[in-house]
Amino acid sequence: MRRSEIFFDGVTHIREDLIEEAQRYVFRRRINWRRYAGGLAACLVLALGLSMLLRFGGAGGGAPSGNSSGYDSGGAEPGDCPTGAMESSFTADVVEVLEDGALTVVPQPGSGVWSVADRVRVPTADVPDLPDVQPGDRILVVYTGEAGSDFVEGVVEIRLLD
Repeated sequence: MRRSEIFFDGVTHIREDLIEEAQRYVFRRRINWRRYAGGLAACLVLALGLSMLLRFGGAGGGAPSGNSSGYDSGGAEPGDCPTGAMESSFTADVVEVLEDGALTVVPQPGSGVWSVADRVRVPTADVPDLPDVQPGDRILVVYTGEAGSDFVEGVVEIRLLD
């Protein structure tokens, strides 16, 4: 060892083997997460939006008549529903016939409405030719009004199925 090296070691108190090891060290490239943050945020917003859309059954609250239940609405005529109103339908099992004539029903899975509803109130006061509906019957509810998570308005027809 030369005098300069001995002097350097004495002043810095760093061994030569540590200095050589530090000179051979290769730095790994760091990932810039800021570069990907915007894309990750957009994917998160899209996933949340789709899950909300699927959970609450879309914006309309129902599917067009006949398409989702596989049941042909048959005798419906073009003038049967009010101008501008779109006819929608769903299948359900009757749970209860209320005193005012309304029905409490449970929508069938895959009927196109209310993936979160347990029971739905269906008023029957304005339904012409209402069949004799009993608890346990499966029915097709055709409506043109508003539909929420626990009610239906504008019911125009109720048909017994099976």
